[in-house]
Amino acid sequence: KLWEGLGYYSRVRNLHRAAVMIEDDYGGVMPGKSRELLALPGIGPYTAAAIASIAFGEAVPAVDGNLLRVYARQTLCKASLKDPKTKKEATSWYQERIPKDRPGAWNQALMDLGATICLPNGAPHCDLCPVSDTCRAHLAGCEESVPVPDVKKPRRVENRTVLILTCGEYVVLKKRPEKGLLAGLYEFPNIEGSSDLKTFLDAAGLCPVFAGIPLPAAKHVFTHIEWHMTGIQCEVRVQDAERFEDTGCFLAGRTQLDSTYSIPSAFSAYRRLV
Repeated sequence: KLWEGLGYYSRVRNLHRAAVMIEDDYGGVMPGKSRELLALPGIGPYTAAAIASIAFGEAVPAVDGNLLRVYARQTLCKASLKDPKTKKEATSWYQERIPKDRPGAWNQALMDLGATICLPNGAPHCDLCPVSDTCRAHLAGCEESVPVPDVKKPRRVENRTVLILTCGEYVVLKKRPEKGLLAGLYEFPNIEGSSDLKTFLDAAGLCPVFAGIPLPAAKHVFTHIEWHMTGIQCEVRVQDAERFEDTGCFLAGRTQLDSTYSIPSAFSAYRRLV
């Protein structure tokens, strides 16, 4: 609930799971080796290498987008930076060069180099770069065309109908699946496509008290998906409790929306109407 509206919900779950694992398996002491850090929930190769090098002095390169771009220009690599093979080759290239005495400072310097000088989406500041004399892309005069940009796939658009169903002082909610988009959070019932309100209410064991009221359209953009939403508000009563429970829906007090149940910001346009 405290994380509501901030996004990246899986991160906070993994943060908690990792904290429990550190307490149970490592006696409350953060492991210091990258291979041990990789075993913690939510930590991948880059995060493990960054922690291990900066906090514990392990000589392991933290290869993020900045380091990949520097690598591509230094070596004149024209392969896709999203190709796992390219990242593997870059990691090996950096591993041969990382200093054993100050690996954390070296990683942070390269991150800053990529973020402030070896820029993406425009002309890099080669005149300020301390390693321009070894940069094959700069020496060839093609630093602006390296790395080769990937063609971005358009976001998938999903049309959804959001149902704001009230029952006196209660609101109908549903918990999302434990895996996938917005995993484990609570939502207003919603259906892909345009909804036949009566069909949904019948299936859920609900009976309308008044006719449904159309609500304004809203849009929410995720990384790879866009939700284009319309809404319907309707006062209902539970006619068949068994069918209602079978849908996974339940009644929540309006005050519980503030105190107990996390409603993702994707539904903010409709949350404020309750």
